[in-house]
Amino acid sequence: MDTITNARATVRYNTEEIATATVEWGTTPALGRTTSSSSLGTVHALVLNDFDSCMTFYFRVRATDQFGNEVLVDR
Repeated sequence: MDTITNARATVRYNTEEIATATVEWGTTPALGRTTSSSSLGTVHALVLNDFDSCMTFYFRVRATDQFGNEVLVDR
């Protein structure tokens, strides 16, 4: 995660194969918000809006390749 302000944060990650990008996020482990891009690529950057840098956030990064194979990373 980088480019954090009081209103937004950017999550950046790379994948070895072309894939779509999704970040599920929220202030509890239940998450509750989703930001995604349906574009296939290996370099991903998703902006989380309505972000409050003073709070603890949880997030899950999901990458799905063109064949539907999915990888999840929880943080």
